[in-house]
Amino acid sequence: MWGFNFNKNASHGGAVYGSNGVYDDGADTIINRCTNVSRDFRNIEVGELMHMSGHVGIYIGNGQVVEATAGWDYKVQISNVGQNGERSKNGVRLGT
Repeated sequence: MWGFNFNKNASHGGAVYGSNGVYDDGADTIINRCTNVSRDFRNIEVGELMHMSGHVGIYIGNGQVVEATAGWDYKVQISNVGQNGERSKNGVRLGT
């Protein structure tokens, strides 16, 4: 979407941030563009954005979220999310 050209030698793989009419927002700015924001996790649907200060993930169903976080392994990973937004992986809980 940002004109990514898969150039491994270029900064950010050759992506031109903010190009092609695609916003270049951080986690806390993205949430301000969203409508129908809710903190009720009981009815979350697959594909919905999950937000916490400075961080986002995408709900993939079955109580799981895909996210990139230094909280556990410093990589993209699948973690669990509870009905109140609490996150955990392998029994280790992070703040909400």
